[in-house]
Amino acid sequence: MEALLTVAKRAEFKVGNLKVARLDVDHSILGASAYLIEAGDRNIAYTGDIRFRGNVSEDSEEFLQICKKTGIDILMCEGTRVGPLSEDEQEVESHVLSGEAEVEEKCREIFSREDNLIIYDASPADVNRMGLVCRVAQEYGRAGNG
Repeated sequence: MEALLTVAKRAEFKVGNLKVARLDVDHSILGASAYLIEAGDRNIAYTGDIRFRGNVSEDSEEFLQICKKTGIDILMCEGTRVGPLSEDEQEVESHVLSGEAEVEEKCREIFSREDNLIIYDASPADVNRMGLVCRVAQEYGRAGNG
C-alpha cells in the first residue's frame, strides 16, 4: 500500500491518467472534502455528505459554483438520508434545528433559563459545534475550569 498523502485545499494531483483537485465542503466533520476529477473528456465531481448551513457554508457554495463552471458530466454524492422518512424519522426531523445560527439561539435559550446541570450529548467529532456550546456556556458563566 502506498503512503497516505496530505492534500491542501484546491491542490491538484494526478492518479494515473486522472487529474484530481481537492476542495473543502461544509460538514460537521472537519476536513470534509470534495473532489473534481478530469477523466479524459469527462468531468466527475465527488462529495461525501455536504451541507450549506454550517460554519463554512461558503466552502460548499464554492464547490457548487466550480461544478457549474466546470460542467460536470457525472456527480457522485454520498448521503445519509436519501429516501422517504419513516413516521418515527419524521417525528425526529420535526425537532431538528435548521443551521448553526438556530443551534446557537437554542443554546442561549437553554442557558438563560436553566440553573441546573446541562448535558451536551453529540458527536465529539463536530468540534465547531462543541466550540459553539462552550462559547455560549462561557458567556453564561457555566464553563467549568477543567
